[in-house]
Amino acid sequence: MIRFAQISDLHFAHASWNPQQFLSKQWLGNFNLLFFRQRQFLSERLDDLIPLLKEKGIHRLVVCGDISSTSRHQEFEMGKKFIEKTGIQTFAVPGNHDHYTRKAYREKWFYNYFPSQYEGEFNLRDHGVAAQKLATGWWMVLLDTALATSLVSSEGLFSIVAEAHLERLLRQIPENDRIILVTHYPLFSPDHDRKKLQRASALQTLLRRHPNVKLYLHGHTHRHCIADLRPDGLPILLDSGTASSKKRATCNLIEITDQKCVIDVYSFDECWKKERSTSLQW
Repeated sequence: MIRFAQISDLHFAHASWNPQQFLSKQWLGNFNLLFFRQRQFLSERLDDLIPLLKEKGIHRLVVCGDISSTSRHQEFEMGKKFIEKTGIQTFAVPGNHDHYTRKAYREKWFYNYFPSQYEGEFNLRDHGVAAQKLATGWWMVLLDTALATSLVSSEGLFSIVAEAHLERLLRQIPENDRIILVTHYPLFSPDHDRKKLQRASALQTLLRRHPNVKLYLHGHTHRHCIADLRPDGLPILLDSGTASSKKRATCNLIEITDQKCVIDVYSFDECWKKERSTSLQW
């Protein structure tokens, strides 16, 4: 049995009045923080989540990106402290807000705070992919699809280089072993093109070549979703929504056995409560 929690889009925030912010995209992030995001997100939701994780015996945590709001070092520190407080082994991939500025993306600040090296020859910092064996017959594969973008875009990219690395990594995993793929961007475009994953069709094609990828975990949309796309030759898609939302905070507690996957959806209403449960047979 494998039991883990999936959370995403934590958006730890730290405002800055440094005039150097106007040399990068961070001024836009500050503007959004002061006038919008501080009314949308509450980090205390995450502190309230820790007792639930311990009560349910969760010993692995998957964070599907956007730990920060504007890639500030203070925001990454806040995210790191939260993860340390959980005391749980954590798998984290960056989101577009974690590569918010070109400098943060170029110098890969995210990986100064969160692991990039797991098993084998690949690591997230250098190759955009990484893998960790969870148990006999099960692997976690991480994929970095985030990049720095213009003021009006929050697109991701499944690059040709990342595609080659992911293909090679997946071929190294035994065909009969099952895989959980973790990234930030959904497999299909959300509301409009400015938020889409470029070359998503290439990723879909790759996944159809590797049917042992059973789960595709992502965030980015701030909307909870479970979509079983196995009839179309694709994995089960799980979007945990945002765990720090003031309006509707959600997360997934996932239990996997050789026979099935059970997804318990928790939401916050004065405290974290189970909203519903979905059981899917392999």
